Amino acid sequence: MTTDIRIERIGDVEVLTIDRREARNSLTHHTYAELETAVLAGAVGRERAAELLFTGEVIDAAVAKEMGLVSRVVPHDELMTTALGLAERIAANPPLAVQAIKQGLREALDPNWDDLGVWVSANLARLFQTADHREGVQSFLEKRPPNFTGH
Repeated sequence: MTTDIRIERIGDVEVLTIDRREARNSLTHHTYAELETAVLAGAVGRERAAELLFTGEVIDAAVAKEMGLVSRVVPHDELMTTALGLAERIAANPPLAVQAIKQGLREALDPNWDDLGVWVSANLARLFQTADHREGVQSFLEKRPPNFTGH
């Protein structure tokens, strides 16, 4: 079973809703995008990110909130109302101050995306040529557990 996840982004704030508890993790089927590394590590810290990435663990909405991946979790039918309410609260503040805070957060927390993009491209090009990648894609298509060999 896959998960119906919707995330509404209001500037730099995300509100998450998840309709089902089970999800297929991207690591198991070798469909993982390495750019997620920086985003996840920035959100939950290096050690927690390493555990999630190395194990391919699937987390539910409550754990995502506890870890700081999202600022709030709401029932699916309340998603847009909650996101729009949050947007209104943000918009009620001084726009120049909000812009300055947003820029400050980006300067303090975001990696150099150009360098990271080069690293991601090089690694994806290498990984997409491996037998493990082919096995991951094939196992996904055949809906079976993968058998990785490290090649």
